[in-house]
Amino acid sequence: MALREGSTCEALPDDATAGRIAAIGLCQHPSAQSVLVVGSGLGLCRQFLRLPQISSVTWAHPDPGYAGRVGAFIPANLRITDNRFQQLSGDIRRQLAQESASYDVVVLNLPDATNSVLNRYYTVEFYEQIRKALQPKGVLAVRVTAGENIMGTELINLGASIRLTLREVFAGLVLAPGEETWFTASDSATLSSDPAVLRDRFASIEEAEAVFSPDALLSVYLPDRAATALENYARADLPRTLLINRDGWRLYPRDGETTTHRGWPSAPPVTRRGTPGGGNCAPRCANCWGPGLNRQISPHTSSRPSTRAITGAKRSSCPATPTSRSLASCSAPRGVTVPVRRSWPCTAIVTAKARSSG
Repeated sequence: MALREGSTCEALPDDATAGRIAAIGLCQHPSAQSVLVVGSGLGLCRQFLRLPQISSVTWAHPDPGYAGRVGAFIPANLRITDNRFQQLSGDIRRQLAQESASYDVVVLNLPDATNSVLNRYYTVEFYEQIRKALQPKGVLAVRVTAGENIMGTELINLGASIRLTLREVFAGLVLAPGEETWFTASDSATLSSDPAVLRDRFASIEEAEAVFSPDALLSVYLPDRAATALENYARADLPRTLLINRDGWRLYPRDGETTTHRGWPSAPPVTRRGTPGGGNCAPRCANCWGPGLNRQISPHTSSRPSTRAITGAKRSSCPATPTSRSLASCSAPRGVTVPVRRSWPCTAIVTAKARSSG
């Protein structure tokens, strides 16, 4: 198991989980030969390589440094030595921009978009790059944290954002519900949500049983739960324009620029301030960042929704390093109500009321 910043990056062997993910992609495209896995996926790559029909499996990771070093920690018996396997180095988006109609299946097995680095892999522009890199019947599978039976506001908006963003690019979309929900997107007319059809397709693949039981797909694609999840996503409480994730939104206004809050018409305009030395202020507080201006992550996060009063709001520049649960250094003007976003696109909005310290 490989851990990074308190989370699991790779778990080997984990054939059951990896096999399920592989089956989700392959049951929509049973003749697939070329596969791209983005994110945590060495175990997933091993599962794809079990199939004789697979001609190539390419692995890419948002952090090339991690991808280059993780192999040294993997036991020899779990390392991939198959000559059909290759690893992309460098920036994934730059690499995809140079490819066209290269893959039958692309799997995005990434953590949720909780920072701006990950967010760039959940945008319309990135999905368009993938669409161009897919063969005509190619499929894209995207992971998102969800809930087996109940989803709160944050998870609903997280899934709704991915769903709407994918629909901006692809003609068809199918959902496999669960604690980890998978969206499968494609322009292919053969995309299906029928569990029996998908089971039969996967069963037609030579040695499919070595990857995942075809009959188990009947428990992966559950129409009633999928319909409930889609209903939940349809009632997301953010405007569609905010849920559709795009490149190009600035993290915060430029020095001296005043902007209104997209999606928060009741909030006052925000004027971005510079540092005392005249440089650009880092996006450390909602006042400087411009709440609702874009689809990135606010540096102020919280463990739960709350309303907090900034008791000593300083009229100075933002701190050099972000704080996760304190807005004491926020430079918001006194008396101004500042909406502060939790990790985008979650909508547990924290309203911080800046007031005089006395």
